[in-house]
Amino acid sequence: MGDPDLAAAALSVLAKVAATLPDEREQQMFHAISQVYRPNARYAFAVDMGLIRESCWQEEAVAIRYGDEHGAQTERTIYPLSLAYSERVLAVLAWCCMREDFRIFRADRIQAAVRTGTSFRPQRASLLRTYLTQLQQRQGR
Repeated sequence: MGDPDLAAAALSVLAKVAATLPDEREQQMFHAISQVYRPNARYAFAVDMGLIRESCWQEEAVAIRYGDEHGAQTERTIYPLSLAYSERVLAVLAWCCMREDFRIFRADRIQAAVRTGTSFRPQRASLLRTYLTQLQQRQGR
C-alpha cells in the first residue's frame, strides 16, 4: 500500500523471515502470500514520500506546495509529525507554520516538497502531546 521505498523494505523483511524458516514452513509462507490479492498501486504522488517520511524521522521542516480540494494552491512550511495510511488516502499529520495549527494534508495533493534544513526537534514532543490532548478533547475524553 505504501510508496516504493516501503514496498522494498517489506520485501527485504519477507526474505529475511523466509530465510529463517525450515523449508516446509518457507514453502507454506510463500504459498499463503501468493494467495493475497495485490491491487495496483493504491496511491499516486507528485512528490517523493520517502522525503517526507525521512523528514518526520529527522524532525526537519518541509516546504510544500499544496492544492486544496478546489485546486487552489498555497506554499507552506510544515513540521511533519506522522504519516497515516488509510484505505484510500495517505495523509501527513503536521504542524502548519502558515496556519499556526495542526493540519492533516492529503499526500496526493502535495505538489512539491523540499527539505528546508530547519530542525523542529525541540518542539516535536510538545507538539505531539498538544495534538493528542486536542484529539482527546474533541472525542469528549
